[in-house]
Amino acid sequence: MRLIKQGEIPVRIAAVGERPVGTIIPRNVNVWDKYNMSRDNLAEKLGVSRPRTHALIYELKLQDDTDCYFTWTHKSGKHSGYSKRALERLEAALPTVDLKDVWNRHKHRFGAGKRT
Repeated sequence: MRLIKQGEIPVRIAAVGERPVGTIIPRNVNVWDKYNMSRDNLAEKLGVSRPRTHALIYELKLQDDTDCYFTWTHKSGKHSGYSKRALERLEAALPTVDLKDVWNRHKHRFGAGKRT
C-alpha cells in the first residue's frame, strides 16, 4: 500500500484517543514525547508556585483536554503528563487571570484554607 497526500481515495490519520470510524489509519504517538512535562515543570517555566499552577490547571480544565493532558499506567505506577499545548494555554491565560482569585476558588483541593 502506498500512501500519498493527494489521491483519489481520501485518507485521514486519527488523532490520539480518537475512536476509529470507517476506514482510517490510527496514528501512534509516543506519549513520553508528547506529554513530557509534569506540573512542576510547568510551574518552573511559568514562574508560578506549584500549587497555584495546579489551581490554574483546574481553572482552565486542562485535565479534560486530551491535547493537553494524558494519564497512563505502567506496571503498578500511574503517570501523567502535560503537553506543550498545555504550557501554551497556561502562558496565554496568565496575563488575563487573577491568580489570587483562582487560588481562592481551588485551594480546597490542596488542603489549604480554614480547617473545621
